[in-house]
Amino acid sequence: MIERWKAIAGYEGRYEVSDKGHVRSLARTAFNGKATHKLRNRVLVRCKGGHGYLVVSLWKNGETTKRTIHRLVAEAFIPNTYDLPEVNHKDGIKTHITSDNLEWSTHQNNTKHAFAAGLNAKGEDRTQAKLTDKAVRAIRKAGAIGYTQSCLAKQWGVSKSVISRILLRKVWAHVS
Repeated sequence: MIERWKAIAGYEGRYEVSDKGHVRSLARTAFNGKATHKLRNRVLVRCKGGHGYLVVSLWKNGETTKRTIHRLVAEAFIPNTYDLPEVNHKDGIKTHITSDNLEWSTHQNNTKHAFAAGLNAKGEDRTQAKLTDKAVRAIRKAGAIGYTQSCLAKQWGVSKSVISRILLRKVWAHVS
């Protein structure tokens, strides 16, 4: 199947996104404040953002903006007839960003889909988790015998508020 490319809204003549989830910079002459130079066509490097979504940096007028690629693909290739605010990954895989795997959704439906597909990970299964279930058990045990929250926070590399919430079972409640 041939990869289709469309201009990114607000960056026409600078960047394009494909239905396969690639983003490219277009050939053009740019001025960096001191001199002009020629830029060639090139596919941009994709990076993982804080929540596991692939992001890319776009430059315009001396400023950079990070954009999630799945949203760029949806905006370019999927009609948003009902002006829905979120983009859902049909298969639940955040890095599968082809246009046939994306759909516009409400926040409520996106959340329902995530729960139905078992995508709402807890504890150490979360991509941004700093602790493991075993570490949480050790923290609770140490807290029960009198170690201070400050000491535990330093030892485990988290804030005192995280330790407090663990000890009060406001987070990691699933760990006994």
